[in-house]
Amino acid sequence: MGTGLGTHAVVYPMFDHSTIAALATHAENEYAQVMEEIGLAGFAILVLFGIMVWSAYFRTIRRAGRPICLSAYGLGFGICAILVHSLTDFGQHIPANTFLSAVFCAVILTLGCIRQKDAPAHQTIGISWRRKTFLLLIFIGVLAVWMWAVIGADRMRVAHNKWNKVLAIEKSLVENKWQATGAQYDEIISYAQAALEQQPGNVQYRYWLNVYRWHCISQAVDPDTGANIIPADSMPIVCDIVEQLNEARLLCPTFGPVYCTLGQIEKAIFDDPAGAERIRKGFLLAPCDPVACFAAGLLDIEEGQVDKSVEKFSRAVRLDGSFCKRVVDIYLNGINRPDLAIAVVADDIWWLRYISNALRDMAGHEALAAEVNDRVVDLLEQECSQEAAPAAVFASLGDVYRRRRDNTAAIECYNRALALDYSQVGWHFTLAKLLAEADRIADAMQEARICLRLRPQFKAAESLIADLSVRTEAFAGEINP
Repeated sequence: MGTGLGTHAVVYPMFDHSTIAALATHAENEYAQVMEEIGLAGFAILVLFGIMVWSAYFRTIRRAGRPICLSAYGLGFGICAILVHSLTDFGQHIPANTFLSAVFCAVILTLGCIRQKDAPAHQTIGISWRRKTFLLLIFIGVLAVWMWAVIGADRMRVAHNKWNKVLAIEKSLVENKWQATGAQYDEIISYAQAALEQQPGNVQYRYWLNVYRWHCISQAVDPDTGANIIPADSMPIVCDIVEQLNEARLLCPTFGPVYCTLGQIEKAIFDDPAGAERIRKGFLLAPCDPVACFAAGLLDIEEGQVDKSVEKFSRAVRLDGSFCKRVVDIYLNGINRPDLAIAVVADDIWWLRYISNALRDMAGHEALAAEVNDRVVDLLEQECSQEAAPAAVFASLGDVYRRRRDNTAAIECYNRALALDYSQVGWHFTLAKLLAEADRIADAMQEARICLRLRPQFKAAESLIADLSVRTEAFAGEINP
């Protein structure tokens, strides 16, 4: 027995150890995915169908007397190419490819039924009423199946159209960290509800509809604890969300995000011990979901298993970089374990710099801050030594040198950065200040003037020029260019 057609995306993730979520949506081998979803019995039926098609193909090409039979050569090579391509890709999941394959097979089967010679014109072939009845029943059955398929396809089309509108609104909500007006949430919830009505068996639609409902009522956060504040009049909605998520869990028992979200609500709002177990199960079923990984890591910390949280938080960060700040802040400010924050970000220069800057303000971590800063410098110098190093890397290294008061090295880095990206006004202004500190007044004023050309009315550059203009070195620069 198989898992069911279309279930690969909700079954395979529990066995996937990569950090690329898109890899779990389809198998890169059509035959493997078909065997997974319809089992050996279903695969045997497909093999039997293939034997029928190829038998018709060989019957057709042996008949040289019918010109139309020559078209079988092209159709056969086309199907052969499809079969080979399916070994390494999932092209048959694209509707256009699927219909084309079906048409090819149908034409070959039809050509295979053409007789070698037409019956004489004077002969009349009679068909009994039983055969007519049988053919009529077959026609009615095929017509019913086609009507069911067309209606289902149209409902899917409508649902997909509604869901595209949901995704467009969701993008703006994510950018605003789910903080939005009631009208915005009403709009996205209405579109999600409309999509679910068209496809009530779609677990993704049911899950995300209730996620949006949850975000709508949980926007308020306690500034001291960071916990969501749920108004008393919203508790019936919370109960309905839990009920809907339980229905989604029964609809698709292997869809991990449902368990994770349901467990978090049960644990945080209802203080239900079963919530922790659901979070763990959600992570086991969906290790490619960043929310599930993050929730499982938080659970480890709450249960005192801090070291175990590193693996889960690391996966969450690799799957979705937007979780990195939250993870780092938890380790730095929540449990005072900067070593684990460093372990999670690994060799990510930008987050190592964030940690280094944060450690400077934390008592007792001065040595670790210096160690992290040295590591950042080493990584930046390695990147700068590469031929295709971007301008931002040189600017970042220059900023590190500037903080170390190594103005000579900082000036060189900013010059190289601006050679690659001349339009960065901030870099020009920083370079101007560094040149002024190095008593290269004329060069500093030149950089400040560049700032004003790129951004007129730049007050800081105007002030710097005014300050430098009264220094004697400025006149020397004008006299001796």
